[in-house]
Amino acid sequence: DTCTVTVANGPQTNAGDYTATATGLSNSNYQLPETKTQSYTITKAPIAITSATVSNKIYDGKTDATITGVTFEGLVNNEGLTLGTDYTATGAFPQSNVGNDLAVSVTVTLMNTTKAKNYSLADAAKASAGTANITPTVTTLSLTAASTEFSNTAYALSSIEKTSNVSDTPIYTFYTDSACTIVTTNAKSGAEKDGAAPVNVGTYWVKG
Repeated sequence: DTCTVTVANGPQTNAGDYTATATGLSNSNYQLPETKTQSYTITKAPIAITSATVSNKIYDGKTDATITGVTFEGLVNNEGLTLGTDYTATGAFPQSNVGNDLAVSVTVTLMNTTKAKNYSLADAAKASAGTANITPTVTTLSLTAASTEFSNTAYALSSIEKTSNVSDTPIYTFYTDSACTIVTTNAKSGAEKDGAAPVNVGTYWVKG
């Protein structure tokens, strides 16, 4: 004799707590017991960060790194998790200065998506998950030097207007020719030292 039991909220695939309830039988020779429900749990599968793909960046004085993908160990049936949808990832270089093959640490946060909520990360952070380079930045600098009247003092550097993509103050060198090959001197320009701001009347050029 055979009998099939109809179950509501039966087999599930995603992690979570469930209660299955027997609702009917296919054979009238049998009846359901008083206890018709059964609670059960599907636990989250543990995964681990194995590596990360990191973008190279141009020097900006910061240690933040851009993660473009993370590889996990332990995903069921080789399914994939998508960055930005199923998880977020932040990275950090070990330094802010220019360097090659720098070991980048990564921190992952799983999102509450259908796939991601089936997994748990034993350790959300991994050191040396990937490597990337910090390359030198190309600086731009434009100078506008205002003309001033003779005052028997060195030309004021505050009279130079600087436009640049970096905040550092440039080191100025003054010249007596438009080709910027002959620096100012104390003997001819009254400068404190060669290349320094001139004191004497004249036409000068400045480079930073």
